[in-house]
Amino acid sequence: MEATAVFAKVERRRRKGVDVIVVPSELGDTGLLELRRELIASTGPDVDRLEVDLRDAGQVDATVLGMLSDAARLRSRWGGTIAVRCASPELIRILRLTLLDRLIDVVPTREAAAAVRRAA
Repeated sequence: MEATAVFAKVERRRRKGVDVIVVPSELGDTGLLELRRELIASTGPDVDRLEVDLRDAGQVDATVLGMLSDAARLRSRWGGTIAVRCASPELIRILRLTLLDRLIDVVPTREAAAAVRRAA
């Protein structure tokens, strides 16, 4: 009998024009497709800001970085913004090295993300 891996689901919440996508610790192939679907669904004109919560995310690979970059470009067409919150210091360094921090706001905590929203 072959064991089947069970992965947590990508969760998206909307509140007052802000979509928050919570990325689980393990995505797997199905989770990557689900993340892409949720990112695309959050790029329209009815979303002022998109926040991707990586607090529980394990390793963020080039596939996820590419999805975040694509979502940032789509968001900019509508005048909206995208932020990565609760990113590890390692991920923040990668975002800086790849210059993705120019497209994506990086906020270290949920509280910092809320402060950014209030200031906008």
